[in-house]
Amino acid sequence: MVTIFSDFINEFPNIKIELTSYANYQLYHALEQRMIDIALGLSFPKYPDYQKILIKKYSLIVLINKNNPLANQKTVSQEELPNILFDVRKLYYQDNYPEFEGNLLKIACNQGCAILHAFTKDNCYNDYLKAIPLTPLSEKSVYLIYDQDNYNPLISNFINYLKTTSILNHKNYFLSY
Repeated sequence: MVTIFSDFINEFPNIKIELTSYANYQLYHALEQRMIDIALGLSFPKYPDYQKILIKKYSLIVLINKNNPLANQKTVSQEELPNILFDVRKLYYQDNYPEFEGNLLKIACNQGCAILHAFTKDNCYNDYLKAIPLTPLSEKSVYLIYDQDNYNPLISNFINYLKTTSILNHKNYFLSY
């Protein structure tokens, strides 16, 4: 995901991209209110005017304290997990934005676990945490989302840039609802 924006910024240094973090419900509210033009989202509400581009699918893992007995398993199921602090599969339905760093600290102190995208396994608490594949194996996607009725020309330029680069190396990545 970082590559998408950093490559675009390098190629078009005069275009300002402001990156901000939101809870999912705030993200979609910001899109609806046209406070933002494009969003990267881990889930996608079914609004008829939104287009989405599949950026990448990630396997889901469980982040757990290395001293937890489950840390010795090759895989772990949700039913085995104690005190799930954060579950990326339920992100759209959460009213508040879980503080990621704080939850990592709680997991490092053996106060729970989290179900996350595999890209989160490398973090500042690696000495204390272990990433274990979630079973049954599942994936969660990251999407670039925009309103097809937003006529900001930079949106179409950015979308065209994505289409003409090798950043998106999969077929059928443009989807609409």
